[in-house]
Amino acid sequence: KSTFRDVLLSSAIQGFYSDINEVNSFHKYSNIYFRFDTFLVLSLFIQDYTKHDVHKVLNKIEGSFEGGDLYFKSSDNPQIYYAVLCIDSKTKKQEAVESVFNSIKNSNISVTMGVSSTTQDLSQLWCLYMEAVTALDYRLVKGLGSVIDFSEVNAGSVNWGEYPSAQIETFATYLEHGDIDKAIEMIDEIFKYTQKHSSSLFIARCLCFDIIITIMKRVQDITYKPTS
Repeated sequence: KSTFRDVLLSSAIQGFYSDINEVNSFHKYSNIYFRFDTFLVLSLFIQDYTKHDVHKVLNKIEGSFEGGDLYFKSSDNPQIYYAVLCIDSKTKKQEAVESVFNSIKNSNISVTMGVSSTTQDLSQLWCLYMEAVTALDYRLVKGLGSVIDFSEVNAGSVNWGEYPSAQIETFATYLEHGDIDKAIEMIDEIFKYTQKHSSSLFIARCLCFDIIITIMKRVQDITYKPTS
């Protein structure tokens, strides 16, 4: 169950799901169930991870959290964890985030937290993941033991008008039709576009992630056959 849960949570964070009911349909096997409509992603840096059973502590917090639906996930780096937080649209984001932060801090774990913006579109979790990761990268500037919101470190610097969405869609279409040569050419066009528009590092990061996920989705479409 734990392995299935991690795979499901990873897939959700990577934007593989757009229907919340589809994720909830696996509740029996994953213990993941989203009751609300607003999502955000948290990126956690655990400073003193060797002194605690971090996984056990986070599982306990996850099970008793009352401010929304909270699910943690470990990473390849033992100091880095991620979380998906699902809250009611009437709930204040800052209050929910502070509640998570304080729950971890009150468990005697030193944590620094990167916080994304919010969305009601489940398929956009991948973008929120990039925001949270980017925010956490500023921990040495903002200070360890702090909560760093993406809006604080990229205020006014992200221009989504420079994002080559149309080219990404064309790239996906070429993959769908198996036209690999044109797909490769489109990748070149995509990066020429970002260079021409002097895109920010965050946009470039999102773009690389978007291309990878687009390819993975195509592979999944080929290999995955849903059961009746």
